[in-house]
Amino acid sequence: MTEDKVQLIADCIKESVINTIQVQMSVSSQVTKVNPSASPEQWGAVRCISSLALDSDTFRGTLTLAVSEKALINIIEKLTGEAPQEITTENSDAAGELLNIIYSSARKKINVDGALNFTPSLPSTIIGANLQMATSSSVDTMLFFDCKSELGSFFIALSLRKKNKEQQH
Repeated sequence: MTEDKVQLIADCIKESVINTIQVQMSVSSQVTKVNPSASPEQWGAVRCISSLALDSDTFRGTLTLAVSEKALINIIEKLTGEAPQEITTENSDAAGELLNIIYSSARKKINVDGALNFTPSLPSTIIGANLQMATSSSVDTMLFFDCKSELGSFFIALSLRKKNKEQQH
């Protein structure tokens, strides 16, 4: 049963990424791979990471967006109509907004189709040079979604841990 729920979550996130990029930016995108592991080398120069906490009756985890400077500048330009000269703490909020839209869209379908009761969440965003995401051995599921669009490549990471009986709502 848990594997079916994880697959549903992954499928909904994949669908939400594609739909969100299309609707918000009028650009087609694709999720080229979904892998249980990823190496920082395949990410390139990550300049911005936005993450939000996941919580439901059954699971806890995180959903994270990792994006290069070029891709983030293109995303900001599509969302605001203006291309920034550099990534700042103010304009990098676009990554958090994009992640929040992806999650909100996926969450609705996950909660209806999977009856998982995921709660709303607020993203946190960090910027810097050559950022990397560490993976944890304490999660039950870790999935990396390799995403491509004409705006550039980006990655979504999903980590989930099944709650024990005492943690369940």
